[in-house]
Amino acid sequence: MEDLHFCQLRSMRKIISILLISCNDIINKLDNEYLTNAYKDKYYQNTININEGKVNKLTFKINIHPDNSGLIWEANDNPFSTPPIVTKDYNNITIKGRPKNIGEIYIDFSWTTYGTNISTGRKFQKRYILKVEE
Repeated sequence: MEDLHFCQLRSMRKIISILLISCNDIINKLDNEYLTNAYKDKYYQNTININEGKVNKLTFKINIHPDNSGLIWEANDNPFSTPPIVTKDYNNITIKGRPKNIGEIYIDFSWTTYGTNISTGRKFQKRYILKVEE
């Protein structure tokens, strides 16, 4: 009888291990990337493509530091949407504006991808660095 309980505990331990491994909450931190240089008070525009899966727009965030950098971001129009309803493509982001400060501007992205029937969405973080010159 005792052997039966140990056998059941062993199989339960395997199942619990599989459940814990599949429910991880790891954030994939991608390498920093430098954007093309910008010049103070001159118009700047650059498009960034995110290729790590389909971005979930509900979890998508961009923080631009310093706050008063003069730059904004926007998601581009989805090329597969049909008028009159035009949706945004959060895998294709444009950074634009007139940088106000000389030095480095940090653009921090964080997002999750959509999951599937057999896996959850993955979390990502990436920093883009823009050097602003005189």
